[in-house]
Amino acid sequence: MAKKQTLELAGDATAERIVVAAVSRIGVLVPPWALLALLFVVAAVSHARWGAPPAVTWVAMFGALASVALAALTWFVSHTRGLIGRAHSTVSTGGGGLWFTVATITGPTQGFTLGAWFFAGGAVAVAWNIRAVIRRGNLDDDRHPDPLGRTFDQAKEAFGLKGASVRTTEVSEHAIKGRLQLPPGEKTPADVLKKVDAIEGGLRFPPGSVVLAGDEDDHSRMHVTVTDPRVMKRPIPWAGPYRPGGSIAEALRIGVYQDMNPVLPVLVDGHLQIMGQSGAGKSIGGCWNFCAEIMTRHDAAIFAVDLAKDAQTFGPMRGGLHRFITTKSELVEFIRALHKKVPQRTKWLAEHGYQKWQQGCGLTFWIIWIEEAAKVFDELGSKDEEKLLQIVKELRSAGGRIVMSLQRSDYSQMPTIARGQLGKMCFGVADSDDASFGLSERQKEAGASPELWGEHQPGMAYLDVPGVPETHYAVPLRTYAWGDTDRAANAAMRAHVAQWPAAGKTVDEFTAALSSTLVHPPIPLQPVPDEPPAGEVDDDQDDDAGDAVSEYQTEPDPDPSIVAGPDDEVTEPTGDEAARFVIPEPTGTKMSPPAARGLVHDWLRHRAQTGRLTFTAADPELMLVRDATGNSSRGWSYKVLRELVDRGVLDEDDSEATTRYTIADLAPLDGREPVTV
Repeated sequence: MAKKQTLELAGDATAERIVVAAVSRIGVLVPPWALLALLFVVAAVSHARWGAPPAVTWVAMFGALASVALAALTWFVSHTRGLIGRAHSTVSTGGGGLWFTVATITGPTQGFTLGAWFFAGGAVAVAWNIRAVIRRGNLDDDRHPDPLGRTFDQAKEAFGLKGASVRTTEVSEHAIKGRLQLPPGEKTPADVLKKVDAIEGGLRFPPGSVVLAGDEDDHSRMHVTVTDPRVMKRPIPWAGPYRPGGSIAEALRIGVYQDMNPVLPVLVDGHLQIMGQSGAGKSIGGCWNFCAEIMTRHDAAIFAVDLAKDAQTFGPMRGGLHRFITTKSELVEFIRALHKKVPQRTKWLAEHGYQKWQQGCGLTFWIIWIEEAAKVFDELGSKDEEKLLQIVKELRSAGGRIVMSLQRSDYSQMPTIARGQLGKMCFGVADSDDASFGLSERQKEAGASPELWGEHQPGMAYLDVPGVPETHYAVPLRTYAWGDTDRAANAAMRAHVAQWPAAGKTVDEFTAALSSTLVHPPIPLQPVPDEPPAGEVDDDQDDDAGDAVSEYQTEPDPDPSIVAGPDDEVTEPTGDEAARFVIPEPTGTKMSPPAARGLVHDWLRHRAQTGRLTFTAADPELMLVRDATGNSSRGWSYKVLRELVDRGVLDEDDSEATTRYTIADLAPLDGREPVTV
């Protein structure tokens, strides 16, 4: 039924478009005939009023003079038209004026006068119709498909692209995208990239409006993006986390491009260099936006280094970091420890069948963020610098990425071998020489010019890393602003960190060994069998199997004063009892399905009793509960939550990016005895 309705709507829409197109084409033919009819009516009125002596004498004289004057005026004002068009307009005006004069004297229905109106007037109207049809055909043909194409065609010879053409492929509120077809064998994309400034001047567009990129399928074509750079001059407020509770393998949202599309790089696919002069926004715009996103991902840990500015950049986000290093001695110790852990992680991945880190492999992904990287290389001795460079080369396959931020990435500030391994994000710089160290080769060829911003447009940048579309690596972007003042920005970051503390994450043993922020034990790194051992009940098997109470109580009783048993009547807890909910430490073994779900049910009862009814699947407490059950997969949490939604215990709200659950009715749980902690 739905399909039939869709087809009917599509048919209605198609019919409407056909009618609109027909009316549009017929509309250009109507004006000459309407004017011819109007001329007949007005002439009849004029004859009735002034067609008899003595007024008719004056009509004859003034009508003849007016006809000649109007014809002369038409000739002069139509000088931009071709000779045929100019003559056609003049004859039409003069002839129409003379016929009106004669019709006023004789009357429009008099034999010869009527014949002249019908035959001569009709011929003139048909002539205007022919011109209208031909003109419209010229506008509809492949040479002039759209306004951008016509604008380009009118100016292309001025900037040396005769024979090229542009066709629009997409129009949005903030951008026009098209395809530039070069004359095959005459021009190459490299030739055109050198002409970006000339193209903008020839089209009379603002500087920075046109971005060109090669077509990966055809070397004679290029992608064209036209935007208005003036929309980026004001700060854009931070939009909040993009995929809270998701994986670091998903894209991170750090700002918007000049065409107002979101900037969505994928950090797990490559290291990154962030460069820009002081005041260009690389710390707040780059570091803060990346790290704020990374903190919300359940399988990522940030190790931050800043030997130059201490807590100036990382201070407000310290609670979201697994380690923050500000001294040379701690840095040396960290690099040496990291150098030892990298081969251990690659070995572990290989033993578990992985060629590299993958989402869900069991290892926490590492982000090593180094601010003022030039000072780090200055402080390190040759042996430790060599270890760091080796880490840069090997960390990708071990499940980690390094981000190095600095003001100028020349050979004196950063080793060439390191710079060659890093993707590029370039904020404003002082001059084009500096820009050459912060841009990728294809960004340079495309005409990216961060030197135009300097420190006057903080937050503006170019980005070329995996995840950036082919059409956008040279499109300017603006990172999100965190507040109008430093105080407001710091407060916003602290509030964000409070929701996503590093202490709320469960990490693997390798990460725990390097971390200084750890509240609960790490995930034990043990291989998970493909099939459960004989006698063990799988999650998807009978939920009622096993003794939930006995399997739950694997640890010493945390509070012997509580003596209630599973058969006792359930009563409302006291205030002190409601505030106390002990989650047992993970034992490395799975609980049976009834015991595991019983722990989740008790957790929901506790939240309801303490007034915290709404939560997400990434709630730190729920993650601890999941770990305690021995089910390390996030999919298990979603499965249990879906069951509770189906039973009416929870309400589900997926109207936002992150699904939120609200405790609605705990009555359906009464049929299953709670597990006593």
